[in-house]
Amino acid sequence: MKTQFLARAAACCLAVWAPGAFAGDGGKTGEKADPRIGEKVNRICFQRNIRNWRAVEGEDNVVLLEENLNDWYRVEVIGACRYRDFRFTQTIALASNPVGGCVTPGDVIILLDNNAIERRCTISRINVWDEDAEAPEEAGVLEKVIDSRLVYWIRGAALTRLIVIEKTAARKRLMAALSDPALQDGALTALQRLGA
Repeated sequence: MKTQFLARAAACCLAVWAPGAFAGDGGKTGEKADPRIGEKVNRICFQRNIRNWRAVEGEDNVVLLEENLNDWYRVEVIGACRYRDFRFTQTIALASNPVGGCVTPGDVIILLDNNAIERRCTISRINVWDEDAEAPEEAGVLEKVIDSRLVYWIRGAALTRLIVIEKTAARKRLMAALSDPALQDGALTALQRLGA
């Protein structure tokens, strides 16, 4: 847990404050699909109301809605509903009481802020959301941290987090890390955990 936190903190700090600290292509490695976005669904059925919501960092016209405890859905909308609107809205509601308590594409979400300004957005797509899957940019940032000249403990924490993300593809990376004296101990420990 502590290692995961340190790796994420280091990766985030480096991505924001030191983008030029790494050699290479400047972080443009091609678009990958977001592994947190699951299968497309036709509806979300709420017991009474929307249980909870949150914005997706940096994405306009997208909101996460919670159906039951920890059952999240990524909802794409059409309209003027930006990331900031979802993040700072005080109330979120449905324009009409959906039949059977279910919302489908075509239904309208209403955002109401402190100044009583109302925004209406029409649902265009619904997908299951897997919060435990890695964000698409995380692996790339972690790889850059590992290949950098940063202090060993930051590089080791990044390696440990990347192993968790990659799972089966991790053995090859760990074998390569054995040649780096600063990462040898961490790589050996991780290989033992994987049973290699």
